[in-house]
Amino acid sequence: MSFFSETTGVPFEVFGPLHLFLLFFVLCGVLLIYRLREQLRKFKYNNQLRYIFAGILFANMTVYYISLAMMGYYDVRKHLPLEFCFITGYLFMYILVTQNRKLYRVIYFFTIMGPLPAMLWPNLSGSYDRFIFYQFFISHHLMMLMSFYTLIVFQYRVESKDALHAFGWAVILFGSVYGINLTFGTNYIMQSKLPDTVLNLYPFLRSFDVPIFWLILCGGVCLLFALGVALLLQGKGGKARFLTERYYAEPEKLSAQTVRIYHME
Repeated sequence: MSFFSETTGVPFEVFGPLHLFLLFFVLCGVLLIYRLREQLRKFKYNNQLRYIFAGILFANMTVYYISLAMMGYYDVRKHLPLEFCFITGYLFMYILVTQNRKLYRVIYFFTIMGPLPAMLWPNLSGSYDRFIFYQFFISHHLMMLMSFYTLIVFQYRVESKDALHAFGWAVILFGSVYGINLTFGTNYIMQSKLPDTVLNLYPFLRSFDVPIFWLILCGGVCLLFALGVALLLQGKGGKARFLTERYYAEPEKLSAQTVRIYHME
């Protein structure tokens, strides 16, 4: 059962060959999804694909928690689903199953704000010989690709104002978890202590040891990055398409002017 052990096997080297390959894999995946978007939109099993995505994310977390319990590692002070990416993952599963486009306009940003910093500076106790590596890959790299597939192929829309809503909800989430950390002495979302991986890479952070400041700063930068990427991938006609989708369920509300705008893009 060493595969599910939390003890280190083959070490994971930050910015080593495997780390760089995973980052390159995600970049190529996003570019391919965008390049093949028209063909992918015609895929007749896209509706079933939503459930497959949600199923993969759910199975990943289920195996993770079952393995922790079976190996005797489970600790409520460390393993409650209060990490930012875990919360995002469960909300994203809900979006995929229910097709909640309104919620996605916030969670899209979460799928970048949480996973991207974790992907750049992974805090992993093992590499390819440990399950935790694959759990990390699915809940960060693969979830981000699923989110971009949802944005590009399923055509869930994101607007500039949604970034403000996402930031507001992120602050509320951070504040709630911060209260839990203060009460129980935990370190969810790394609010009490940054991982040694980051501190060893950037020793100057020890001189200003205020994790919540760096987390908010990093999250804000990632949010702006996510907004820029979304607007770029949606193209200049994103607004026109959004107007059409908004009234798709009630075509009688779609004005002739809106139809003309749509056809002009």
